[in-house]
Amino acid sequence: MNRRAAHLSAFAAVLMLTLVASAQDRPRQGRPGGRMGMGSAMLLRAEAVQKELNLTDEQVTNLEQSLAPPRNQGGQRRSSQDMTTEEREKAMEEAAARIAEQEKKIAEILDEKQVARLKQIRLQASGAMAIVSDELAKELSITEEQTGKIRAAMRELRESMRDAGPAAFGEVGEKMNAKVMEILTEDQKAKYKEMLGEPFDLSQLRRRVPGAQRRGGGN
Repeated sequence: MNRRAAHLSAFAAVLMLTLVASAQDRPRQGRPGGRMGMGSAMLLRAEAVQKELNLTDEQVTNLEQSLAPPRNQGGQRRSSQDMTTEEREKAMEEAAARIAEQEKKIAEILDEKQVARLKQIRLQASGAMAIVSDELAKELSITEEQTGKIRAAMRELRESMRDAGPAAFGEVGEKMNAKVMEILTEDQKAKYKEMLGEPFDLSQLRRRVPGAQRRGGGN
């Protein structure tokens, strides 16, 4: 993975760190929870991902129509920092519901092979912090002890981020990735590596699909 790709993955790890850590501000049982940091809908807007999945023109069109945000979602959006804890929780729940609906639509449009590869790319883009998501925690059999260690590491790195600027995001994310890997067993690390699949050049995610241009073979 080149430096730009590593920084993108690290940024996704920092994003997940912030979201999960904020969820820890309220009393809660069980794992850190939540979904993986980078959504499939976001990834599918990248031309490189469309090409990697060999999407047809019809699939691209269907995705654009199905995943387009509702027109009434325009207007000014409040920063999470300006929200109360209750408002932030509600916003996170609404976002999770939207993502779940998007994932359902995506699974209806893509074939099984495309869905599997998309999941691999999503895992790579989300970084090791995706391991705290409900989905991966279950698949990797993350124990309560490991969950506690991951939470402690997140709290520690969250504190280090308070006075850090954007330039430090990459370093913090890389540290979090490394720390999570230290907490996993060898079997868990091997399974996680297998789940990542073939490496994808994450630096390509910076380039979005231009206008009406289509990528794919067509039927």
